[in-house]
Amino acid sequence: MKSKIDRIKELGELLKSDVISKEEFNSLKAEILGAIKDGAGSSKIQDEIKSEKPSDDPAQKQEPIAPESPPPNESAEKTKEDRESALFQETDQFWETFHASLESPISYWRGYKSCTVSEWLDQCSNNQFSSYLNIIFDNSPLLKGEYPVVWSDGTGMILTNYRLFVNMDAGLFIIPLCNLSSYNVVRDEKQCPG
Repeated sequence: MKSKIDRIKELGELLKSDVISKEEFNSLKAEILGAIKDGAGSSKIQDEIKSEKPSDDPAQKQEPIAPESPPPNESAEKTKEDRESALFQETDQFWETFHASLESPISYWRGYKSCTVSEWLDQCSNNQFSSYLNIIFDNSPLLKGEYPVVWSDGTGMILTNYRLFVNMDAGLFIIPLCNLSSYNVVRDEKQCPG
């Protein structure tokens, strides 16, 4: 013999499957609760549930509709990916941005602006400058739109349009440009405005 809870759960499933209406559900539920209180048998209720079974016609069968919202973890991952794509760039994007920066009047390498992206990549990897670029690649995320502006051979410094990288014996320092008040003073702020 099934318990009261099991029978009400079955009715709930029939309601979800649109086999019975909300009114029928409430009526049968009341009968189950009344039968339990009165101590009467449940054969009448079971007969009614069986008579309400769906037909075997596949066109009339309906599957429960799944919720369309993604699970919380997937949604959080999507948001994280969206934030990262808005803030950071991949290596290929870096090289495209770096190549486009050759047109800038502040670029040290303006003379190479007629190179293609692949020619510029080859040019950078064929000289000592590639070791300075590896400082950026190996120690920090590539910020969207960031590109090197100038580097100083032998000093361990490279300046991008966003940050100053200083590689000294004491370690690597990465200083956002907005935290530099002059070339010899670094403000003690954690983040740049806006």
